[in-house]
Parts: sequence; C-alpha cells; structure tokens
Amino acid sequence: MAKNTKELTTEQKLQNNISGFFQRNLRLLVICCAAILVVVLAVVIISVSMNKASDKAMINIQDLENKVVTYNTLDADNKASLLADLEKAEQGKGYPAIKASYLKGLVYYLDEKYQDAYNAFMNCVDRDSKSYLAALSLVNAAACQESLGNTASALDLYTRVSNNYEISAVGSKALFNTARIYYQQGNMELAKTVFSQLVDKYPTSEYSALANDILVLM
Repeated sequence: MAKNTKELTTEQKLQNNISGFFQRNLRLLVICCAAILVVVLAVVIISVSMNKASDKAMINIQDLENKVVTYNTLDADNKASLLADLEKAEQGKGYPAIKASYLKGLVYYLDEKYQDAYNAFMNCVDRDSKSYLAALSLVNAAACQESLGNTASALDLYTRVSNNYEISAVGSKALFNTARIYYQQGNMELAKTVFSQLVDKYPTSEYSALANDILVLM
C-alpha cells in the first residue's frame, strides 16, 4: 500500500530541530532572571563613605532582591507585600531606587503582567541609561514586547542594546534574540547574517556557541 505522507527533507528536519530548540528555550533566552542578577551584582561599585541612610537602603534592596529570587515560592500575601516594598523603595534615590524599578519589572514579568513589566524596565532605563541595569532592563523590555506580540518594538530594543551596550553578557544576548526573531519570521538570510555577526563579535559567549551550532544546521 502506498504511503499517504511524504518524508521530510533534510532541510525540513533541520528547520524543525531549530524551531524546537527555540520553543524549548525561549523563556531562558528572553529574560535575565533575578538569579543571574545576583552574580552580576559583584560588579557594582559602592562608595566606602556611604552614610547610615544609604547603607540601610542598600541592605533593604538586597533583602528585597533575595525575595525576588524566591518569588515563585511566596504565597499571595507575601507577593503583594514584596511589590509594595519595591514601590516604596523605588521612591528613594540613587542605585537602590533604580534597582527597585528593575526588580519590580522582574516581579511583573514573573506574574505575566508584561505591559507593567515593560513600564518598570523602561523606568529603570530612563533613571540611569548608563548603568549595567539599563542594559539588562532593555533586554527584558524587549522580551516583554515579544510576549505582548510587538515583535517590531522588540527588534528595536534589541538593536538599541547591540548599538549602545556592547558588554558581552548583554550585547551577545541581544544579537542572538535578534537573529532568532528573524529566523522565526522566515528571514533566513538575515538570521544567518546576524548569527555570523554574533560569532565574530563575541567568540567566547555562550550565545555565540549556540549561534555556531544553529549556523551549522542552516
């Protein structure tokens, strides 16, 4: 009896493999989680001459960050209390207040309130566009726009990161997500170009390794 279904071509199999990879890993690729932030916190320079008030604010924001890391384990009351504390901390000054905006964005994202998360991340950028938190916020703001279905806006934000924040941890991620979007839109040539650019520009990045694997399949 003749078969009713056609065998997939090698190219179709490769494309399915890549698409499956994106579907399995999308959430990891588009959001800088709070746990990662704990690692990069080590690069923050804190003045030795902080007064007692600012010292208290730093201790408070670190405590709030620890709670955000375990956010999914909190009950509804503690989640509401955490959000209220972040909003209060956001009204302060300096790094702790900016960090509060970033953490609030993470909380909203985890709750799938993507527009609120986007607003919080962009507020962080507006308050200090030169800090490493601004770069992380832009990547996360782009992720929010993707979740809201605004792919063009997401691409603009990823491009902004690539152009203005070239530090490897963020720049390589932005390029990878840009190429991923082009791939998912079916623009294979442009996707290949950006993946290649990523490999050339950030040869030691984990995203470069992923891009290299995908380029082999393409």
